[in-house]
Amino acid sequence: MRQDWRFPAYERVKGRLFHRTTCLGLRGILRSGEIRPNAGLFPVSFPTSRTSYGFLNGYISLFDFEDTSTVDQIRTFVIWDNLIGQMGKTLFLLTLNSLELRPDLIPSCLAPQPGQPNYGRCMRPIECFCPRPIGLDLVTQVVVVSYTGTEPEIRSSEVSEIREGIDGCCP
Repeated sequence: MRQDWRFPAYERVKGRLFHRTTCLGLRGILRSGEIRPNAGLFPVSFPTSRTSYGFLNGYISLFDFEDTSTVDQIRTFVIWDNLIGQMGKTLFLLTLNSLELRPDLIPSCLAPQPGQPNYGRCMRPIECFCPRPIGLDLVTQVVVVSYTGTEPEIRSSEVSEIREGIDGCCP
């Protein structure tokens, strides 16, 4: 796994709570000043997003690499191509102040199981949900994961740097 080009990005979000978004999503976040649930205004990031527990309930999907085991995080490696980075795309991993958010979070273990009412897909146990908008003041770092050239680029930035340079990240 350490040979995988996404491993340096994993190292930056390991032990953290984060939200993953695309260029279009990041532009919306910067414009509104907060992370909001996708109410269908933006393209979905994953093929099953429209049937996910978070989407169906109007929650923000987050990934918890702080309160989950490294084993569980690594086990989800098979979906890292969509979660951590994709060849030909630029993704943004927004690390969050978990101390402020933790009391409001809904862990995926509380989501209904298949066959139960209100069931929606989720990435157990690493996904969790926030039922309220998340202000940019709670974003501690933005990890930019881009593989649009011949080599991947992974770097960390402050929200202010991203705001000033988004056109360079997202043509």
